[in-house]
Amino acid sequence: MVEYYGAYNDTCNVILLTFGQIPTLNPLIMNEFPQIEKTNVVCRNEEKFLISHLGDEIVLMDIQQGQYININPVGRSVWDKLATPVAVKDLITSLKEEYEISAAQCEEETLKFLQKIGQHNMLIVR
Repeated sequence: MVEYYGAYNDTCNVILLTFGQIPTLNPLIMNEFPQIEKTNVVCRNEEKFLISHLGDEIVLMDIQQGQYININPVGRSVWDKLATPVAVKDLITSLKEEYEISAAQCEEETLKFLQKIGQHNMLIVR
């Protein structure tokens, strides 16, 4: 299951892609972003972020808004795959094989995750 929540008085945002159940906390307020489709080609947008790797996770600091965004290990796997432009349908196939989950669950949660990182201006969509 994809869950997004804010902590530390909204200065730190956590984006999780877990393909399972996790507790729901406070939702983030994010920018509007066009709907991500399987036919899109996407890549990560690092332009306005400072990035630090902490073990299996990534912490990004939005240098314009001063917010920190933490991405868990599963989300980091997606982030790493977004280093170069990739078709969303190919990304979903790769994650489905890597995590051995159903196609439906992988598609739903990956599209949600991409939508949320897009709302944080962390994604370039073509």
